[in-house]
Amino acid sequence: RNRSELFPKLQPPDPPPRLAPASITNATYNNHNNNNNTTITTTTNATNNNNTTTPNPHSESPSSCLGSEGQSSGAPHPVRGLVVCSSRGSSSDCVPSPLPPLALRMQSRLRHVADRLPRHGVTSFLPTVITSSAEEYRQTLPYLRLPPRGAADLHANALGVHVEGPFINETAKGAHPPEKIRSSFRADAPEQTLLDCYGDLDNVRLVTLAPELAGAAEAIEYLRSRGIVISAGHSMATFTQGVSAIQRGVSMVTHLFNAMKLFHHRDPGLVGLLSVPHVHFGIISDGIHCHPASIRIAHAANPRALVLVTDSMEAMGLAPGRYRLGCREVDISETGEATIAGTTTLAGAVVPMDECIRRFRKFAQCSLIECLEAASLHPARVLGLEGTKGSLDFGSDADFVLLDDDLRVRATWIDGREVWRDPSP
Repeated sequence: RNRSELFPKLQPPDPPPRLAPASITNATYNNHNNNNNTTITTTTNATNNNNTTTPNPHSESPSSCLGSEGQSSGAPHPVRGLVVCSSRGSSSDCVPSPLPPLALRMQSRLRHVADRLPRHGVTSFLPTVITSSAEEYRQTLPYLRLPPRGAADLHANALGVHVEGPFINETAKGAHPPEKIRSSFRADAPEQTLLDCYGDLDNVRLVTLAPELAGAAEAIEYLRSRGIVISAGHSMATFTQGVSAIQRGVSMVTHLFNAMKLFHHRDPGLVGLLSVPHVHFGIISDGIHCHPASIRIAHAANPRALVLVTDSMEAMGLAPGRYRLGCREVDISETGEATIAGTTTLAGAVVPMDECIRRFRKFAQCSLIECLEAASLHPARVLGLEGTKGSLDFGSDADFVLLDDDLRVRATWIDGREVWRDPSP
């Protein structure tokens, strides 16, 4: 069959925004919080005195970052701020608490995550809530937001919530609690199923669901009508079901290769959506969730749609041991593998975004520009924020990161102000 028959309604992606000569990249970063599953995304950009970026050439030229590929002046290099589409904490407390104390805890944990992100180059993020009960969603989603930035604030910006579940396939549940998974939408009113589950959707920017579930097509259309980005994940969808979901409004695949139907040459499943140019896909480049060869294949197939995610939990950067992810205990091994206690099921990661960028460049054997755009421009684009995040265009937010020759963060700027600097010489 020809391509027009397979993808009759798919349109080519918009051309990428043009970026500044001092290329500033946005990186994706995920963080697991003990009692709050949140995803954090940040974006930084070169600044002028008006806290906006100036017009400049396209970012894909290597000279826009370091002068020329493989060469360096030895001084830190400005790049776009990193944007995180998925950062987990825990979904909520196991035992519901009175609303005011729970709201305060959510605010406190969100602020704790937001304060930690700039040291990894993250300037914007989406706190992520994994599969939870309706009551937990109502006590969590409206409060996962930060107040307007003040002059003394040094935290990354929260751009809205990523809700990962509960409308997922139990066969591909991963670390999600099976007793809270919902396997279908109401046939007569799928949009009401969403509202009954989540309550208020005003603070939700991204939803991950399994597109093969009964009623999912109508639910996707409703979410899209609300301006919410939909990603396919934790799914056993066939390739045909994936294409149908794209035609309905899905624009991303959550952590490609993980928690989905395995690739087969006669039915590639969601992995086959690599062949659709404008469908973005997340990749966890910690070296544990995906083999380096798999990352190299995905990048070679569709480099402009790849979005780096870390899937990191609160134990990121901590010593090996036992930690919590919502109501579940998680073991961190000496090799940095995070698994549900007593099992071999992966439960997120502990590698921060800046390290994911370094590993991704090594695994994919890609250019410096490509690895930085995967953590900045691409996540901003899939979230519909390329006008303000992930680019250095005139009028975009003045978020940017200074990196050394080894791609280590030396300083982070948000809204034209320095919010973190490496204290080492």
